[in-house]
Amino acid sequence: MPSLFGIEGGGEKDFFSEEKKQKTFFQRWFGGGEPFWAALLLLLGVGICFAWLDRAAVWNDEGFSYFVARGDFSNLLSWIAADTHPPLYYLALMVWLKLGHSVFVLRSLSALATVVALGFTYLAGRRVLAPGWALLAMLLFATSPLALYWAEKARPYAFQTMLVAISLWGFTRVVTDPAASSAWIGARLRRRDARGVDIGWLAYAAAGGLAMLAQHPAGFYVLGCNAGALIVLARTLSWRFFGNWVVAQLALAAIWLSWLPHFLAQVHSHLTPAEIAQKHEIFLITLQGLAQRLLDLLSVAELNRPQPVLLAVYLGLLAIGLRAAILSRAKILPVFAVVLAPLLVCVGAYFAVHPVFGYILSTFDWLLVPYAIVIAGCVAAVPGVLPRAGVIALLVAANAWGLKNTYQYDPPPTDQAARLVAAQARPGDGIVFSTYGSENDVLGYYLRDFPVPVGGLIPRQAGVGEIHSAATAAGYQRLWVVLPVGERAAFDPVGWRPVGHWDLGRITVGLFAAGQ
Repeated sequence: MPSLFGIEGGGEKDFFSEEKKQKTFFQRWFGGGEPFWAALLLLLGVGICFAWLDRAAVWNDEGFSYFVARGDFSNLLSWIAADTHPPLYYLALMVWLKLGHSVFVLRSLSALATVVALGFTYLAGRRVLAPGWALLAMLLFATSPLALYWAEKARPYAFQTMLVAISLWGFTRVVTDPAASSAWIGARLRRRDARGVDIGWLAYAAAGGLAMLAQHPAGFYVLGCNAGALIVLARTLSWRFFGNWVVAQLALAAIWLSWLPHFLAQVHSHLTPAEIAQKHEIFLITLQGLAQRLLDLLSVAELNRPQPVLLAVYLGLLAIGLRAAILSRAKILPVFAVVLAPLLVCVGAYFAVHPVFGYILSTFDWLLVPYAIVIAGCVAAVPGVLPRAGVIALLVAANAWGLKNTYQYDPPPTDQAARLVAAQARPGDGIVFSTYGSENDVLGYYLRDFPVPVGGLIPRQAGVGEIHSAATAAGYQRLWVVLPVGERAAFDPVGWRPVGHWDLGRITVGLFAAGQ
C-alpha cells in the first residue's frame, strides 16, 4: 500500500525532499549552516517590514482600524457593525495601541505578524521539503512585494496571514506524520517523543479557526486544507486519520461559530447583492481587475510590465513541480491543494455566482505562505544545478524589483492635507469629503488631538452628520473640501465664496466661506 511519504518499493524520486541531493546543492551555494541562514533570513524580513514602516501617509481604511480599536470592546462592536470583517484583528490592535498611537505603532502589529508568518513558513516548509529548500521558501516570502504591502498596513491581512502560517505548519505536521493515521488525537500525549502530531492538530485547528475570526475569507484556506486532507486519505485509507480530521474541523468551526450571529448580521447589512451594489461598488470586480489580482498572487506584485513574463515562469514551474509531485506522491502534494483549490473555487464562483468573489482574491495575502513553499519545491524539481540556480536568481531579482516599486509607492498625502486644515481651521468649520468618504477616517486620525472641533469629521465619533447637502451644510461658517484626484465632492458648495485652493498632488483641498 502507498505510504504517507511516497511509494513503497520504487516509483519516481521525490525531488522535493531527497535530502542528499538537495543538501549538496545548497552546500555548494551557501556552505551549509541552515540555522544560521534561517536566522539571517528572519532578520532580513524584520528589516524589510520595519525599515520604512511610517514613510507613507495613513490609508483611509487604516484610520478606520484606529477608531475601531482605540476604545473599549463596546466601541469596537459599534464600529464593526459597519464593517465586513470579524473582530479578532481589531481586538489585538486594541491591546497593541497601549504602546502608543503613532503611525509606526499603528502599523507595527502587521509588520510583526508578517515576520512571525515568515518563521512559520520556514517551519512548514521543512516538513515537506529538504531543509535547504525551506530556506528558499522563506526567502521568497520575505522578499514578496505583496507581503510587504500588507505588512505596512494597519489592516487584518497580515494578521490573518500569520495565523494561516501557524495553521499550515500544524497541517504539514499531521499530513507527514504516520501517527496522524495510526492513533487518535490525544492518545499519544503520554509519550514525549510522539506529542508532535497532537501539537500539529492543535495548531491547525486553533490557528485556522482564529484566522477565520481575523478575516472571513480564511475559510478558503480551510477549504484548501480539506482538499489536501482528501489526498492523504486517498494515500492512507486510514479511518483514524479521517476521524482525527473530523474532530479538528469541528474544533476549528467551533472557534469561528462564536462570531456567527454577528456574521449573519454583516451579510444582511453589507453582503447581499443589493447591498453590495449600493454600498460597496468596489467589490464588483471587472474581468480586468480579476486578471490583475491573479497576476499579483501568482507572479510578482508591483512588477508592472514584466508581470506576464514572470507569470509564465511561475506557471511553468507549477507544471513541472505538480507533475513531479503527482508521480512521486511527494509529501508536498497536499500543499499544492492548499494553493490551487481556493483559487479554482474562487475564480469559478466569480463567473458562476457573483463578482464579489473576485474581490475576495484581494484578501488572499495568506496564499503567499503555501505558495512560497510550493514554488520552492517546484524549483527543486527543475533538473540540473545551474538551471535551478538561474531560476532562483530570476525569482529573487523579480521580487527585489517589486520591493523597490512598493517602497516607491506614493499614496495620497492625507497627512499634508491634515496639517493644512490644522493650521487654518476655526470653530464653526466643516469638512466635505468625496461621495465615497475616502478620506474621512484618515483625516480623523491625523486630527484626533486637534483642539478645534471640525464638523463632518468622523461622524460616528463626533456625533455630527456628514455634510452632503445644503441642509447639512447649513450653520457652518466655512467648508473645507478634501478630495482625492478623480473623485467628486459629496456636496458642491455652489454659492459659497472661494477662500483658498491647494493642490497637493493626489489630493486637492479647497476652502469656502458662507455667503457671496
